[in-house]
Amino acid sequence: MMKAFQNAIPIIMKGVPTLDVEVMDVLKLDELNFNLTGLVFTLRDGRLKGSKDIIVDNIEWDTKKLQAVINYHVNYCELWGSYTASGKILLLPIYGHGDLNIQFRKLYVKVTLYYDVYKKNGKSFARVKRYTNDFDVRESIRYNMTNLFNGNNELGTALLNVMNDNWEQVCKEFGKPLMDSVSKKILKNVNKFLSHSPLEEITLTYI
Repeated sequence: MMKAFQNAIPIIMKGVPTLDVEVMDVLKLDELNFNLTGLVFTLRDGRLKGSKDIIVDNIEWDTKKLQAVINYHVNYCELWGSYTASGKILLLPIYGHGDLNIQFRKLYVKVTLYYDVYKKNGKSFARVKRYTNDFDVRESIRYNMTNLFNGNNELGTALLNVMNDNWEQVCKEFGKPLMDSVSKKILKNVNKFLSHSPLEEITLTYI
């Protein structure tokens, strides 16, 4: 199954128009809005690059519990878009609206999928009902945001320096909504793929 998943990733990430699976590298994200620990944040026109380079580390597939645990990582991925932010981050004030760029190095992800199986035309198909995810960035994250504090370069540079020096804490406090948004979009397309791919044929096709 690991070999099948690994071989399928670059194909699926390119998009499969005949299966209504959209291109996922570069992945277009839905608008993201959250309010966490005093930070009100919006990301529009988000784009994520690097998904095609996912490396599958381990898969645990329990056909009795109808659940699969997938561990994977990507050595480098990049997110960009337009942001609006106000409130506090790391106890420091932040406000502004402009362009956002985030670079991740050594991003490790664990996704647990809960699915059901149904029959169609005598074949078995899987459908993901819900999921949980956990992630860990093991090397670095680099944040860049334009027009912080309405273009005050001195304040903006000072804040970005603090964020980049404390990237682990920033990610711990505010990274989950972003990862949830990415996972939701990817799994939406995975379900489209699964709806046209009998379980009996997946390993035969991609091994």
